[in-house]
Amino acid sequence: MRTELLAGPTVGVQGAWFATTYWGVGGRVACSNLRVKVNGVGEKDNLEILSLYAGPYVSYPLSMRWQVGSKLAAGYELYKALDTHVRRIEGRNGFSVGTGLSATYLATQNLGVRFGTDYDCAPPLGQSGGRLHKLTFSLEIAAVF
Repeated sequence: MRTELLAGPTVGVQGAWFATTYWGVGGRVACSNLRVKVNGVGEKDNLEILSLYAGPYVSYPLSMRWQVGSKLAAGYELYKALDTHVRRIEGRNGFSVGTGLSATYLATQNLGVRFGTDYDCAPPLGQSGGRLHKLTFSLEIAAVF
């Protein structure tokens, strides 16, 4: 059985506290809903994932308006069981790691627009054995304090 995960929406909240201008600690919580194909056939049910991550964050101001940032986080992923036309794939939760890069434009002193990319290496889906690799592109509204 060949299972393919396709693009889908992710909604999340992320925050970090910076002890200095450059270094901080933070986390994120996200929910994803990915379309699924099994043996080339699209499924009615989608894969639902809850992600919880925490770790160090880095920020570097390029100018008065632009900042670049990165993070390295560890966490936990929870998968909802998935019913396919072939069989049921049980949720297989577990430890995950992730990283990300971002660029933030400060529109005002306390409001920014962030463009980001995150990569997560998550637990395998069902009994597949191979880890799930997720790449997320984001456009975010950021409160800056």
